[in-house]
Amino acid sequence: RGFGRQLLHRVFIEAAERGARVMFLEVRASNSVAQSLYLDSGFNQIGTRRGYYPDDGGREDALIFARQLLQQELESSNSGRLSAAACLSPETLR
Repeated sequence: RGFGRQLLHRVFIEAAERGARVMFLEVRASNSVAQSLYLDSGFNQIGTRRGYYPDDGGREDALIFARQLLQQELESSNSGRLSAAACLSPETLR
């Protein structure tokens, strides 16, 4: 339990070390467990891709999420620690 959260935070560190400033991901609309993890980790939903995933008897939407890496996270990437998660609003990306 908690492995997904640990893995996601490690991805934040790796991304910061490689120069990323914003992270994007998508998730099936039916995957509420993953959505909760992403929201708890500082992601905001910024869009929807209608009918993106094949599904039994049809298609399922993909929800698009984004999260900005904070300066503190970028600076702490060498130590392997993360500070509090930052939220990136949809307005910031427009």
